[in-house]
Amino acid sequence: MNVSLVTEANAYAWSTFNGHEYALTSQWQLWNENQAEAVTQGGYLAVINSIQENEWLVHTFANTYQKDGPWNHDDPGWKSLVDIGYYQASDGNWKWINGETGVDNPSQFYYGGTMNYPIPGTKAYLHVEGHYWAGTWNNAAYITDDDSGYGYEPAFGVIERSTVPIPAPAALILGSIGMGIVSWLRRRRAL
Repeated sequence: MNVSLVTEANAYAWSTFNGHEYALTSQWQLWNENQAEAVTQGGYLAVINSIQENEWLVHTFANTYQKDGPWNHDDPGWKSLVDIGYYQASDGNWKWINGETGVDNPSQFYYGGTMNYPIPGTKAYLHVEGHYWAGTWNNAAYITDDDSGYGYEPAFGVIERSTVPIPAPAALILGSIGMGIVSWLRRRRAL
């Protein structure tokens, strides 16, 4: 699903990898807004659990551009990126939005080897194909955190959700009632 010069996602286009579905959020927005939208779709911003998943995301969402702003200079080589579910918690540690541990060594993906961009933010994004450093992660505040010093350049987020359906409580109740009826009919026939 190479997304070419995405400016607006009218409907979610889901792609599957390793038992999970992925799609872009519906519009350019703050990281927190991308995460809130992901929750409405039964998921969260993408959690990267392996090098293979990182590479798949980089290729699948290639050329997914952030909104033009004062610092990307209309250059696709600087602005191909998507928000992911990595953030700095209040204790100062970087964590995944769903509580998983993610890749074994996240620092191997940080642009420049650090999550301390010159004006650091507290949320991360992934450089996708079309960017000079595709495959690396960054945390520039003017992309994720609405840093007023630079001006805001919002991005799409990548929603991740499991492809395994989670039964609704009503379905469980109806299933139990159905099993009870079947059991009663079997006992009745046995008489």
